[in-house]
Amino acid sequence: MESFAYNFVNNFAAGVIASIVTVLLLEIIRKWRLRRTFKPLDGMYMHVDLDDTPLLDGTTEVRYLGRNLLSLRGRRGVGEWTGVLRMDETVPGFGTGTYEYAERPDCGVLQVHVSARDRSIFVHGLNTSHGKERVFAYRWRRLPART
Repeated sequence: MESFAYNFVNNFAAGVIASIVTVLLLEIIRKWRLRRTFKPLDGMYMHVDLDDTPLLDGTTEVRYLGRNLLSLRGRRGVGEWTGVLRMDETVPGFGTGTYEYAERPDCGVLQVHVSARDRSIFVHGLNTSHGKERVFAYRWRRLPART
């Protein structure tokens, strides 16, 4: 009987350890995959229309935060704003987020689509702070990296 109990405890412990190792390995693989997918979006982007014409000297800096989150820091016209995007893990070219201006009560929501062709980011936004349907759409075109 002691042999049965001893074997049961050993097998149970081995199963628990194997499960923990499997979960940790899957989490490491998931983090690596998400980083490989979203980290390349890091950089400075210029705001342009669909004809590639700059809009109000607007720029956005995108930084990878981890997992599927990106931080945003931008300037459009005379205002500075910050935001965050949560990119979709199952549809990696799509994300949603929020933004808020620093100097004034002005905020809204964003939907983005990353172009597979040139990694530019199409932005569709809705300003939610003014109580009116203020919709905007433009594109963030990546600027060359500074050296």
